[in-house]
Amino acid sequence: MLYDWDVSNEDFKWLVIGSCGAVASLAIGRGKMLIATETVPGRAFSAEWPAELRRLLAIAGWKVDELQAVGVVHGPGSFTGVRVGLSAAKGLCEAVGAKLIAVSRLEVLAEHGAPDALAVLDAGRDEFYVRDGGLEFLAGREEVLAASEQRTVVTPDDRVAEMYAEAVLVHMSAISALPIVWKRWSEGRFDDVAAIDANYVRSERDIYARKPAVGNGGK
Repeated sequence: MLYDWDVSNEDFKWLVIGSCGAVASLAIGRGKMLIATETVPGRAFSAEWPAELRRLLAIAGWKVDELQAVGVVHGPGSFTGVRVGLSAAKGLCEAVGAKLIAVSRLEVLAEHGAPDALAVLDAGRDEFYVRDGGLEFLAGREEVLAASEQRTVVTPDDRVAEMYAEAVLVHMSAISALPIVWKRWSEGRFDDVAAIDANYVRSERDIYARKPAVGNGGK
């Protein structure tokens, strides 16, 4: 079932999903009003999100097919969390005809800093996801330290914050993506449910690649 939603409607009903980190969350609202939100451990999200969504819809007094937009933070972050959140968002959009708005976690993070701030996420293995201006990339520690000289760093990760004396530590949840979701709705900029993929910044092959152990000749 497909609908031709009126994007000029500022009273649209939305759901936002954020499941890229250790804690996942759902938020539901109407226009620029937040109605309810719920958080669950990231590892439990795949099993618990349907029940949590039903609970939020009950609070709002809506049926699921009343949703007009589903926003999702589609990475980078936890490989499994990114896949589960995006799959849930795409499935809902396909089922009820809602518009999909996929948002980069780094873009959300960058919104919390000054215009020239560096958004940094811990990618593990002494690597970091970085957003500098509109460019997103994977970088090593030395590259990040060089890029951050005399600049503000915004991050949700304690490990990254410890690298910088004046880092801005940001708590992130589904609610954090709301300004971008609202803006994208008002501009009528939506994502193709069939074509959109997870934002890993790096390829799946790189995610699974193992670095050679030191001292064993790379074997």
